[in-house]
Amino acid sequence: MIGTIIGLATSAAGSIWGAVSSARKSREAQAVLDRQHTANQDWYNREYNTDYTQRADVQRIITKQRDLLSEAYKRARATNVVAGGSDNSLAMLQNSANQSLADTISSVASSGQTYKDNIASQRLAESNQYAQGVANVLNGQAQQVAQAAGQVTKAGAGMMSADNKTWKDEQENWGWLFKRKGGASEA
Repeated sequence: MIGTIIGLATSAAGSIWGAVSSARKSREAQAVLDRQHTANQDWYNREYNTDYTQRADVQRIITKQRDLLSEAYKRARATNVVAGGSDNSLAMLQNSANQSLADTISSVASSGQTYKDNIASQRLAESNQYAQGVANVLNGQAQQVAQAAGQVTKAGAGMMSADNKTWKDEQENWGWLFKRKGGASEA
């Protein structure tokens, strides 16, 4: 009887210890998910709210085009002075250069919107992955609690069964103590 009770108590304690250890690992997994979620949120805020036209690569493109257009205008002006051209042709060249630069900036702005749309899509995918990760951790915790409760219940039922069986055995072995004196029992 004692061995059975000790075995069942050990089983219950092992189940509880396993559930506690598993819960600790679940908390660690949740902490990892939370840190990654925070890092992703910071990245999203930084990238999405940045002015795309102020990025170094975009500024390099705009500066390069501006320099090329300025150099072309200087050459045209020098040629105009030597050849005796009109100021009208220079004005047309300047307007053409300005339009070209405006088109480039417009194209960059359009690319910036596409970039922001991609960032938003990545953020949505990350949020969905985070939610799924949290759901997996919570489901794991629920399963662990259910398993631990089942093991404890099983161990408790085993202890009660062992105790009840032992009581019946004791009554059979020591039945002469429990017999009533008088008419109900054999004497």
